[in-house]
Amino acid sequence: MRNVLREERNRVKQWIAGCMLAISMMSTTAVSAFSSTVDGSADMTKIKNPIIILITSTLKPALALVGTIGLLYCLTLALKLIRTKEPQERKKARLCFKNAVVGFALIFCLILALNIGMPLLIAWVNENAATMS
Repeated sequence: MRNVLREERNRVKQWIAGCMLAISMMSTTAVSAFSSTVDGSADMTKIKNPIIILITSTLKPALALVGTIGLLYCLTLALKLIRTKEPQERKKARLCFKNAVVGFALIFCLILALNIGMPLLIAWVNENAATMS
């Protein structure tokens, strides 16, 4: 039993050390991306362009994925609500269905708002990056 706990503790320590190494490597990469030019200003295009490309490329698939999963989950809960016969189980199923619909609508609206506001965010990032360099 002690050996199992010791092995598990060592595995957790190794995982934490790996995470710390990855974070330090990412921070070193981010700092090196701020290569200063002759006048001392930082070049922000090396950092902002990949982030903007990543966000814009994952926005529409995320919207489709959340929509599909949320719809399937809501349909599953609706079928469960229809099938239940006992009043106690029916009340629980109704509450779960209501919570799922509210959560689905909230997440869907937030992703949709981000999708609509993305051009404004990109313009804001480009404007601020131009003033920093």
